[in-house]
Amino acid sequence: MSEEMAASPELRRLMEQEKEQLMAKEMISKLTNVCWDKCVTASSARPPPATRLLVAAEAEERDWTSLHRDITKLIADRLLDEDVTEYIVFRVVCKHWRASTPSPRDPTLADRRFHPRDWVALCEGTGVRPVDDEAITFFNWSSGKVRRVHLWELQGHRIVGFTDGLIVLLDTGRAVVRVLHPFTRVIVQLPTLAGFFHRVLSKQAWFKMDSFIWLNGAVCVASPSSIVVVIWFPGMPVVICAEPNSGKDWRVLHINIQFSNTLPFNADVPEDLGLAQSCCYHLVESMGTILLCVLRKVIAGDCSNAFALFKVDLYRKELTRVLSLGDRALFLSDDRCLSVSARDLPSIGGNCIYFTLPDPFTLADHLITYCHHREWARGLMFHEFYFIPTTTSWDNLRKRIAIQDSEVVVPRLQGLVDPLRMLEIPDLLGLARSFDNHGNRASLTT
Repeated sequence: MSEEMAASPELRRLMEQEKEQLMAKEMISKLTNVCWDKCVTASSARPPPATRLLVAAEAEERDWTSLHRDITKLIADRLLDEDVTEYIVFRVVCKHWRASTPSPRDPTLADRRFHPRDWVALCEGTGVRPVDDEAITFFNWSSGKVRRVHLWELQGHRIVGFTDGLIVLLDTGRAVVRVLHPFTRVIVQLPTLAGFFHRVLSKQAWFKMDSFIWLNGAVCVASPSSIVVVIWFPGMPVVICAEPNSGKDWRVLHINIQFSNTLPFNADVPEDLGLAQSCCYHLVESMGTILLCVLRKVIAGDCSNAFALFKVDLYRKELTRVLSLGDRALFLSDDRCLSVSARDLPSIGGNCIYFTLPDPFTLADHLITYCHHREWARGLMFHEFYFIPTTTSWDNLRKRIAIQDSEVVVPRLQGLVDPLRMLEIPDLLGLARSFDNHGNRASLTT
C-alpha cells in the first residue's frame, strides 16, 4: 500500500506543496524574530536622539535621480494617464527623468496623450477679457485643481474655441487661425481666412461681419502626425476645415448645415417628443459615450420644460433611451456642452441638467458660463450679462463690446483684386436651398 501511495503522482504533488508551505512558515518565523530583536529587544539600547536623527537623515538621503529608466518611464506613464500637467511636473525634477521620458511638446499637437483633459476655463467675472489679461484660470473638474496660466500668446487674438483643453485663436490683424496648448505653449498655425473671406463670405448678400467675428473653431485629430481645425460661422450654413503645414487653403466641408456645437449627428428622433420645431437638441460627450439631450419647451400647452436623454450609436445610427445620469451632471448651451462628475464636486447635483441661470458666482455658474462662449470671452459671468443693473451700464457695455469687435481686421489680398472680380462666387444660401429641395448634401472645394 505504501508503495502505491509513493507511486501516486497526486500524492507526491501534495507532499511537495506541504514541504514548500513548511519552508515558507520557517522563513517568516525567522524574519519575525529578526524584526522583533531589532525593533523591540534592542529598544533598550537605542542610540541618543542626535544619533537617531543622523541615522534617519542618512536613510532618507536616496538618489532618486538614479532610478532605472524602465521604472521612471512606468511612473511617468501612470502620471500621464492622470493628466499632462502632472507629467510635466514629473519631468522637471531632474535631467535623468526628463531624458527617460518623451517630451510633451508635440509640435503637431496630434498626440492626444499630451492633450489637457477635464480642464475648463473659468471666468474671472471682472469684465476683463482673458486676451486682455493675457491669462486664463483653468479648473480641473475631476481633481478639483485650479491653475492660473499666464499666456502672452493671447495678445492680439480672439479665443474662438476649446477642444480637449486646446485653445483655438483668431489673429485679429491677419485673420490667421492658431491652436495653442496652454500648458506646453506649443502653437500650430493654419492658413489665413482672408482668402475665404474675400472669395466667398463677403460676397453673400446675407453676410454680416458678426458671423466672421464670432466664428467658432474645433480641433480634430486627422492622423498620428496632424490635426485638422474645423470652422463654422453663426447664422451661415457653411463649415470649412484646414490642416496645418499641408500647403492647402481652407476647403468647404458642408454648405447645408449649421453647427451649434462640435458633435453633429444625423438620426431620427422619436416622434413622441413632439414636433422638431418645438425642441432643442444638444449633443454632449459623457464618459466616452455621446448623449443626445432633447429639450421640449412646451408640453400640452403649458410653459414648462422637459428633457429626454438618448445614447447615440454612431455605427448603427440608433438612439437608446437613457433614464438616469448617475452621478453625472450636464451643462448645456448652444456654444458648448459639458459633462462632469458630481461625486467630487459637492456643490454640483448628480443626475441633473443645468441649462438656465444658476445661483450667482457658484461653481455651477462658472461651468454654465464656460458653456456660453460669448459671455465668457467678454470676461462676464453668464448671469451678469443678462442682469445689467441700469440702462447706462448696458449702453456702456454695448459700446465696449462694439470697440472690441472692431479689432478684427481682414487684410486684403494683394494682387487678387481683378481675379476676384472674375471668380464665380457660390451663393451658399441658394445652394443650400436647392440641395434641401432635392434631399441631397454636397461639399464645395475652394
